[in-house]
Amino acid sequence: MKKIQLLFLLLVSLTTSVTFTSCKKDDGPDNQTLLVKKWYYKSYASGDFSTTSFYADDYWDFKANGTFEETWDWGSGNYTLINDQKTISISFPGPRKAVANMKLGNHVSGVSNGTLDSDIRTFEFNITKLTATELEFTYGSGEDLQTYKFSTTPNPVDNR
Repeated sequence: MKKIQLLFLLLVSLTTSVTFTSCKKDDGPDNQTLLVKKWYYKSYASGDFSTTSFYADDYWDFKANGTFEETWDWGSGNYTLINDQKTISISFPGPRKAVANMKLGNHVSGVSNGTLDSDIRTFEFNITKLTATELEFTYGSGEDLQTYKFSTTPNPVDNR
């Protein structure tokens, strides 16, 4: 009888350990999966300048092949996620395309690890929020910190 109880206890212990180790929590999509889509500007802030006024076509469009298109300030190029997918590193040839200067007459300052004559320019943005419908990232630090906020909802055509 003791052997049966011992075998039963061993069987219960084994079943419990197999059950707990075989059930893995679904962590959901990673940042790469969440990032690949068109993100419409909702707000931008840097120092004493901020805006929530954007055109309907002001967006970042991150594509699965590692390229992006941006229409407000940065232009288009390539991107990768680095630092455990917490940083977006963008690169493109030549000087940064300053679309904002033409649209708004504002200068959005930036610092890169290249010069205006560099063949490839690289910038890094720290992701502070990324969900299926919201993206927020920062660029720079201290007084030069720039905060960008986006959503998947397009801006109204007459948002200005």
